[in-house]
Amino acid sequence: MKTKVLVTLSLILFVMAGLVKAEEKKTDAGRKDRPGMKMHEMRRDRAPKAPDPRGRGRSGQSREQMIKDMQSRRNKVHQAALQELKDIKKLAEEEGATKTAEAIQKLIDKKDAEYKQEIQRFEQIRRQRAEMVQKRAKDRDAKKTPGAVRDTDDDKKHDKDDDD
Repeated sequence: MKTKVLVTLSLILFVMAGLVKAEEKKTDAGRKDRPGMKMHEMRRDRAPKAPDPRGRGRSGQSREQMIKDMQSRRNKVHQAALQELKDIKKLAEEEGATKTAEAIQKLIDKKDAEYKQEIQRFEQIRRQRAEMVQKRAKDRDAKKTPGAVRDTDDDKKHDKDDDD
């Protein structure tokens, strides 16, 4: 009895292994561009996409234009959400639900204030990053310029060591 079960299980195992191998051959044969390669090998074989050297996105827009477009889309979404709330408030007022209308107005004010605060935070981060990029560019230019005077803490330390 035990041997029959073991033989049956072994047979099932071999049949399943054969089916898996046949499926692999079938998918490899279906791949005409690189026959015999596994999918993970194909992914590794692909060259990475190089960034656009002009600093432009895929559509050819400048970074500033992409940011403006993004802000415009976000503003449209925000305005649409506010309009929905205003429409609901109007219905509540028509039905005489003054407390509901007041609660909706508070929600409108809250959402609008959050949006404005988010925009301010985004602009502040953008300004900080722009300043950091300018500073790095200035530092990089100072290093490239022969005979440029650098006023860093490291230079001051070296000057003190030279005096000793």
